[in-house]
Amino acid sequence: MYLKGGHYDLAARLSEEMDDLPNAALYYLKSGDLAAAGEVELKQDNREKAAWMFNKAGQYSRAAELLEALDQHAAAAENYRKGGFRDKAAILYVKAGKEALAASIFEELIEELTRQEVGGFRSEAERAMLLKYHRYCGELHMKLDRPEKAAPHFELALMYDQAAEAWQRAGHTEKAADQENSQIAPIDCAPACGNAEQLNRDAARRSSHVPRGRTGLFIR
Repeated sequence: MYLKGGHYDLAARLSEEMDDLPNAALYYLKSGDLAAAGEVELKQDNREKAAWMFNKAGQYSRAAELLEALDQHAAAAENYRKGGFRDKAAILYVKAGKEALAASIFEELIEELTRQEVGGFRSEAERAMLLKYHRYCGELHMKLDRPEKAAPHFELALMYDQAAEAWQRAGHTEKAADQENSQIAPIDCAPACGNAEQLNRDAARRSSHVPRGRTGLFIR
């Protein structure tokens, strides 16, 4: 009766109550309620179908979580990006082997944080995040054999050894020497930078032991 009248939403609810989940999902889909269709597919453990439904319904973070659990990193990253979780998207793009795309996303985040600083106050958490994103970009550009792009990021992340190596690989020996010399004189930036720089120096020391060609931060 419901189907003859085109009342797919009612038919879907009735089918769900009767535990006829395949038809419930179909009728929710025909009624245009993609989110409900996704929930029913999830009840049947059809996670890939559910993720597709949530994506079409605009519930990108739910779709991303399901796809990430299925190790579909590129698709999960795309959904995280659409949902506004760009840092998560970038990390998953690295896992999917799309380092260039990941680097571009981190550079977008750096640009936004830099714009926020003008005329405003940047918290210690924001400063630490900015250092972290510069470090990510430096490592990714090195992995992509872009040392000239990596070096400025390492400088801004206070990773002077890595910056010197990047400048050296890019053929800028004078800049490499400047970076090595900059470590001779101690610089007191604690009043302006808090503990963020110290944390990043610790990370830099750890990443300095990573073999060349690998992205240190993403190695677990």
